Amino acid sequence: MHGNTARMAEIVARGAAEAGIKEVKVYDVAKTEVSFIMSDIWKYKGVIIGACAHYGSMFPNMTLLVHEINEFKPKDKCYATFGGMSWSGGGVKTLAKYAEEGKWNLVTESVEVKGAPIREEDWDKLYNLGKAVAEAVKG
Repeated sequence: MHGNTARMAEIVARGAAEAGIKEVKVYDVAKTEVSFIMSDIWKYKGVIIGACAHYGSMFPNMTLLVHEINEFKPKDKCYATFGGMSWSGGGVKTLAKYAEEGKWNLVTESVEVKGAPIREEDWDKLYNLGKAVAEAVKG
């Protein structure tokens, strides 16, 4: 809605790329069919999911994506999550529930940013999340 999650995703992707991941793909679940995203989730070892808060939960298309992940259970993945919040959160909190239900291999703590990722502390946490997944993928 405001582009904050997209800005966060760019920071996370930079962290992964600068840690040595050659092919980093970023999708907007509002613009890309979930089946196309799932196709790449099957191909790659690292999966980083960012979700904005949407009425105390997640954006409906993101809910569909994480439901598909839990339904099909791709094996041997390194997961991480991040997202934004305004008043009471929702995106990261809901992702955590899906991660627990699906027994995702979370390789680092989730990052939740209030508003836009303009604070250096938020930028560092997001960048390091991407870096942590890259290091886990490389083994």
